[in-house]
Amino acid sequence: MEEFFTSSLCTVMFDDAPLPGLPQGSVVLLEAGSPFLIGMAGTPQELAAFMREDHVPHYLINLSHGETEEGLESGPSSSVSLIGDLPRGSVSRYSLGDHSTVVFTERLIDEVTSYCAEDGSVIATVADGVSHYTGIPGLTGVWVELGTPQVLRWPGGSWTGDSPIKRILPNEANEKIQVITATGSHRLVGTDGAAEAPGTPQTAPAPILWCPASEDPADGVPGTVITRILPERSVDITLTESARGSVPLIWFDSSWALPTEASEPTPIDLGSLQPDSVRWCHAGSRPVVRVGIDYQALAKVHAEKILAELYQAWQTALDVIANELPDSPTSPFLGGHSFGAALAAVSVLRDISSPRGVLLRSGAYDRYTTPAGFQHDRRTAASDPGLYSMMTVLPCAHAHRGIPFLLTCGDSDENSATTPEQSLYLYENLLVADADVTLSIFPGEGHVFDSRQSIVDRRRLEEVWMSEHSQSSQRPLHQ
Repeated sequence: MEEFFTSSLCTVMFDDAPLPGLPQGSVVLLEAGSPFLIGMAGTPQELAAFMREDHVPHYLINLSHGETEEGLESGPSSSVSLIGDLPRGSVSRYSLGDHSTVVFTERLIDEVTSYCAEDGSVIATVADGVSHYTGIPGLTGVWVELGTPQVLRWPGGSWTGDSPIKRILPNEANEKIQVITATGSHRLVGTDGAAEAPGTPQTAPAPILWCPASEDPADGVPGTVITRILPERSVDITLTESARGSVPLIWFDSSWALPTEASEPTPIDLGSLQPDSVRWCHAGSRPVVRVGIDYQALAKVHAEKILAELYQAWQTALDVIANELPDSPTSPFLGGHSFGAALAAVSVLRDISSPRGVLLRSGAYDRYTTPAGFQHDRRTAASDPGLYSMMTVLPCAHAHRGIPFLLTCGDSDENSATTPEQSLYLYENLLVADADVTLSIFPGEGHVFDSRQSIVDRRRLEEVWMSEHSQSSQRPLHQ
């Protein structure tokens, strides 16, 4: 995947110059229009997620030629907004009066909501999950609801087949819809243009996907990024000036997610970061220190080398904090997502690190649930029992040493290694061991949170939790 990503790496240009605000990456989706959309995989992991699960970060791009006060053309200008990590096919254009706007559709299990990207206002809702659609469910186009998979619906009408609908495609003239059923039959169904439904769209209380809106808690917040390239790994610090003296948060992350070139303090708008990323969530209130770990390299070494790597990652982060933030409080927090959460849990419960507290997002804590392999590592439980024993931290819950834990996950995480039961079992074992542990399971969310409400709620939960535990007694930094 790394070779594929490298071979497709490109820079999007506008009038012979890189488009500002759009990172380098692999372009996997381009929808022309005004504005137009680009789906950009910025890392090999994002490209793999797109190929495996058909979702990718979407960017909304406005291109224009401005004018001077004298009415002369001043040259090209552009604005780039990160909309979020969206499934392909969740974007439509809709005419509102004399202009066209971009509309995003969120599919939840029990409701579908479409909303305007400009202000987050609700355009239409369907009180059921949707498996297939064209246009905007409930307003334009056609859709199929999960509760009645054999029924094709459109505003003001429907068509019922003799078996569940597998796929729907508009024909060239958009006058009829091609319906492919589970039995393999093909039908052309007339929908009379699937005209707009009458009446005013109703307001839906359901959470909606992230989009540029006034409620963005990070939009316009000025921050600074410092990147250090060390012999064994990369480390970066993202912070705001007002949060420089707060307790830092160390985050175990894939080395692929970190920059490859060192930089002195560089200005950044925190609102330009990916919503729900640790930097977007917490760099406004405390320094966020991401330390890179080569996940693929861990798949080739024994358990003892993995523990040594975690020790070095923890110590490196502490050294960078001491050098770059000499007035920072001792004993930072530690956290991670997915495999990073698993490594953070191992680090603490195997007595490698002593953070002030631990934030674990959607991690794997019992490796025996995936006996045929895990992450990049395809070693089995039979071929390397020591590895599975070391990575399974449930029996080590008693070794918490009074360090508090905050576990979060989605109840719909379909990743076989990070199901919600993983977080639940670690929570129960820590609870029995008299640990200070909190578990929050978010309904309707998967391995990566999608809805705005869940993203904001988890951000608030983690920040309040860290604020409460920032006053706890400081722990020694080194073991």
